[in-house]
Amino acid sequence: MVDTIEINYEQLLKDYEQSLHEKLRNFGTAFDFLETWVPDENLEQSLLGIFEAAQLYKLKQGLRIRLSRNNSRLLKEVKLKAQAKEFGEARVEVQGLEKIVHFKAREEKRKSAPSDAVERPKQAVMDRLFTSPEPPKFGSHFPSRALSEAHGAYQKALRDTLGDGSHQGPLPENVQGTRLITRNSGSVCFLLVDKRGLIAQAKFESKGELETALMEAFCRLIEGLSLQEASDHGVLRLEYKLRDPEIPLGIPGIVTPENSDPMFRVPQALIRAAYAEYKKDHESGRNYWTDKISREWLSLSDAERLDQLRTATSQFCTLEGLAPDALRIASMQHETRVIVEAPLHSGALLRLETYLRQTLESQLEVLLAERQDTNKPRENNAKAKDLSS
Repeated sequence: MVDTIEINYEQLLKDYEQSLHEKLRNFGTAFDFLETWVPDENLEQSLLGIFEAAQLYKLKQGLRIRLSRNNSRLLKEVKLKAQAKEFGEARVEVQGLEKIVHFKAREEKRKSAPSDAVERPKQAVMDRLFTSPEPPKFGSHFPSRALSEAHGAYQKALRDTLGDGSHQGPLPENVQGTRLITRNSGSVCFLLVDKRGLIAQAKFESKGELETALMEAFCRLIEGLSLQEASDHGVLRLEYKLRDPEIPLGIPGIVTPENSDPMFRVPQALIRAAYAEYKKDHESGRNYWTDKISREWLSLSDAERLDQLRTATSQFCTLEGLAPDALRIASMQHETRVIVEAPLHSGALLRLETYLRQTLESQLEVLLAERQDTNKPRENNAKAKDLSS
């Protein structure tokens, strides 16, 4: 075993970013101990996340992290070394215009005083207690944030969720299953996983208004999913569910939890840490999860489904400023494939699909109806070309 792991920090960021676009799940880097690490735009916080991951993984080797000239210039050495003491010992080596950060994880993390704000569960045979230290924060997502600090595209959905509170508090006693508890940035997530690997219950504790609304929405969403699916796509689902399509995010390309709003890093870190702990005693493989069609939608007749689809499509056209008949529901295949005629507005189909999924059924798929060529001479010429070729 090598004594030191060499890491090029800029290459690490590139590898992580590339995995977001090329992989459907298990975003990350080539280093196993960084499986739950999420980079931060703040250099010191991002490095602290690496230190924390190494310490929690009980990494025996030291780390040698090389920074680019630009990051070497931005690095706040005193602050980094002071905060790194929570996880181990860090020092900075200067090599010309570049800097190398050396880190060695502490074998046992420091004891911290128990918090009275969160009830500590009794240790059962199937329990797992996975605790990340509170300070330092490794993201720009600090506790006690106001809901107004979230991006405007998410505020309405978060505000609607805030008054619920049905998922706050620890798990009830005397329930069977594997218990997982994770902590990050002032929030605590309690999960109960059944024998099939499904999340039977999800609970949380948070300090801030924003975190409370976010975690309430997240816990509500992941119940019934497999823990692996929640780890792979749970926060991606959350971002999509909370986002108001009428308010642009101003993000080029694919929208992900990492590039949309830093608030998503809290549930992301919590659920991935829970799955990493779960895998210690349970086998994991490929994620074959597929969502089921809702019972409500399946209970409708074909005529009732078409009626609801046409009403919703007419409402969508009104919201888009289109004529009521600009998009027309032609037919439906099986229970979820919606065939739409859109002679002049095919570019609106993706937005229509999003609207129908949000208002009627999440598994709906919108397809453009094929148009028959009614020009007889052109049709005959096409057939003649086919015969001659």
